[in-house]
Formats: sequence, structure tokens, C-alpha cells
Amino acid sequence: MDGVAGDNRPAAKQLFVLQPQNPFAEEEQMKSSLLVTAALVAVSVAGGVHAQERLALAEREPASLEGIWSVVSMKDGGKTLPDTVKSLRFVFSGKKLIMRMPERVIAETEFTIDPEKSPATIRMTYSGRPTLGIFRIEDDRLTICLSASKNQPPTDFTSEPDSYNQVLIVLRRGDVGPVGNHLYVAGLEGNSLRKLAPLEKEMQDLSTGSPDWSPDGSKIAFDAWRLSRKETYRDANVYLVNADGTGLKHIAVGAMPSWSHDGKRLTFCQYDPNRGVWVMNADGSNPKLIDPDGWGSDWSPTSNEIMYTTYGNGAEICVADPDTGKRRTILSGGKYNIVYWNPGWSADGKHVCFLGRRPDETLEIASVSTEGENKDFRVLMTFSAQSRYKAPVQCLSWDGDAGHILAAMQGPDYKNKLVYLLDPTGKAQPERVSGLDPNQNYLAAAWAPDGKRLVVVRQEE
Repeated sequence: MDGVAGDNRPAAKQLFVLQPQNPFAEEEQMKSSLLVTAALVAVSVAGGVHAQERLALAEREPASLEGIWSVVSMKDGGKTLPDTVKSLRFVFSGKKLIMRMPERVIAETEFTIDPEKSPATIRMTYSGRPTLGIFRIEDDRLTICLSASKNQPPTDFTSEPDSYNQVLIVLRRGDVGPVGNHLYVAGLEGNSLRKLAPLEKEMQDLSTGSPDWSPDGSKIAFDAWRLSRKETYRDANVYLVNADGTGLKHIAVGAMPSWSHDGKRLTFCQYDPNRGVWVMNADGSNPKLIDPDGWGSDWSPTSNEIMYTTYGNGAEICVADPDTGKRRTILSGGKYNIVYWNPGWSADGKHVCFLGRRPDETLEIASVSTEGENKDFRVLMTFSAQSRYKAPVQCLSWDGDAGHILAAMQGPDYKNKLVYLLDPTGKAQPERVSGLDPNQNYLAAAWAPDGKRLVVVRQEE
């Protein structure tokens, strides 16, 4: 079974490329990549001669490029770029195209289009170098795909590595504020999907992540940052919201919240200058630093113990009592360079699952006993360039009867990250949560305590 571990416990994987001892290097790389890619697109979306007969189409507004377009999402070589790209604006005016950020113009140029072709083409030139693309307008959406070749246009509206379909840009008509990744609640089969916390208009820019249900299923804790304020994950704050979408409340600066087994406290993490694992009361009061060297904490569903990762000789997973300070190591260093945040406990508190990166840069979803000394260590899935399943998201959740683990990843028949049910024994193939739209990207998922509902993070486009 490709990518799934049986009794022989295979060991291979692949995902993010990070510096060996720095679990945050990947995200810094992504920000740098974003700036480079945005600049390249700004340069690429600059050039050419706009055909005069096409200007007459401006009066047919729904089918015209004329006006301001706000970036909804951008992919480069199949990789979704960070939310910062949502600050970009494309302004088509007469023969000119201007690409700008809120504080400055990045590029101003001319272009040509041929809307008679199918799909319609756009040709851009900068410093004598052409860039070929295709575009389509559907209601208030403009989609542009740019080619990696100066001679061959894209073949369809996708972004893939090592192909002509390089940069995919989705835009919305108008100078609208950025829209973040939002929380949705769904039934077990993905049905009855509804947006959680139908926030007032000025809060639509919240980009959310790391959802966690309270033990009684009445509230959801999550982290988020404001895109309109140019915030990133390092500016994350912890929020609470009722499961029916009411009562949104900010309670702390930090990320990756996880409820205590009695629902009275939360563990979370903070970035510099107060980096480390923290605990606080459920209303945000009485914050306490537990370990300045820890990261990615998650509270046991059955006891007063918190698991988190430390780094020395590679990544080590430990379990600690936040009140007594008593601590034990359950996965020793050497197996993984990185253990990613948002792991998951089994309902009985006897095992934890996590996403880890081996020294050879392959990725694994694995589990281990919470008793210590690497007991019952088991690889559940592996990810490599040859795997049928790819690009797992670092957010795992174990259901109430320990029958399945929720994970978001790219399956063999889909281009987007979807939510799958994983077998905790590693023997069965993943099963897709069928009711969720396969044309959307899902970045995280968590079980409700009753095992009948899910909360998912969906990338808004």
C-alpha cells in the first residue's frame, strides 16, 4: 500500500525544506520566496501593446479587464504563496497595467490580449523579454496563468512544478481588503458546511489556524492574524468563539492553543521575545511560561499533562505536568530533525501522533506511546516524491474513539489539500472526507469531542 505503513513500519517522507535545527526557517524561506515571486510577477505582468479594438470592450464591464483587481491567492510552481500576496493590486487602465502594494507602485507597463482565443491570451513584455499567459473572467473573478516559457503559453489554469503552467493568480474585482483563511464546521461526512464566526466585515481579514474544541464541545480556540494590518503568523493571537459562531473573543497574544482536559485552561506558544510553551486560564488570565525551549504544545485529554517538542540532538517530544514541572521524554532525539506543531493525543491519552521530518528530509506521520522511551513507536504514513499522497499539513487530530486521525494533505486524484481519515495502525489507506469541496484547499481540521463534527480551516478564494 503506497505511502501507508504496515507491520514493517516503512520510513520515508517529504515536505518542507528547513534548516536542520531551526523549525521556523521554512517559514522565513517562504516569506523570502514570496517577495521574490511577487517581484517576478510584478515584472512579468508588465509589458506589451494593448490592441485598440479591445479597448471598446471596456463598456462591457463584466468581460473587461478595466479597473482594479485585488489578489485573492497566488501559486508559484504549485506552491501556495503566503497571505502577504493578498495586499497586491492589479490596475488595468486603458493601455496600461499597474501592479502595486498599498505603499508603492511595483510596476507600470503595457500589455496585449487576444480574447478571441480559447482560452484568452495575454502577452506581457519587460525589458524585451516576453511573458505569455492565459486569462478568464467569471463574474467578479479574474484568473491569470503565466508560463515559465517565453515561447509556450500555459495549457490550463493550474500551477505545477516543472511545467509551462508556472504562476497562477486569482483576483477579485475591486479594491477590496484581504480575506483570510476561515473556520468552517461540518458533519462527519463533510456535509452541512457552515462558516464559523460570521465576522463583521472589518474582521474578514482574519487568517485563522490551529483550531481546537473545548472538552464540552461548546467553544473552539484558534489562532489568527490580521492581513489588513500586514500581520504574519508571528503576530498571531489566540481567540475563542462559540461553536455556533457567536461570541468571538480575543484572549491572548500567541498561537496553537490547546484545551486542558477539564476545560479550565489552555496551553499555547508565543514567538519572540516571549518564546516558549505557556499555559493560561480559559479567559486569558494568569499566563505562565512553562518551558522557554519548548514548542508546539498540546494538552492531554485525560490528565494534567502537556506534550511539546524541544530541540537539542534533533527533535525530542516530552510530556510535562505544568504545575509540578515533572517531565519525561517519550521520543528521544535523532529520529527527526523537525517535529511539527499541532500534534494530536489519542482519546485515552496513551499515544500521540505527529508529523516529523527525518534527517534525509522525508516526512512521516507517526505515533508513539506517552509512557516514554520511544515505546510503541510506529510510522503511519510516509511522504516522498514518489508517494501517492503529498504535502501533509502540520495539524493532526485524533477522534474520540481512537478510530481515525484527521489530516489534510494532497491525495493522488486531487490538486488541492483535502481532509482525510487515517488509520491509527497505519495499515489501511487514507479515506477522504467526501462532503468537502475538492476544489478548495483545507489547511487544518479538528474533531469535536462527540466525534460527529469537524472544524476545518479553508483557504478562501
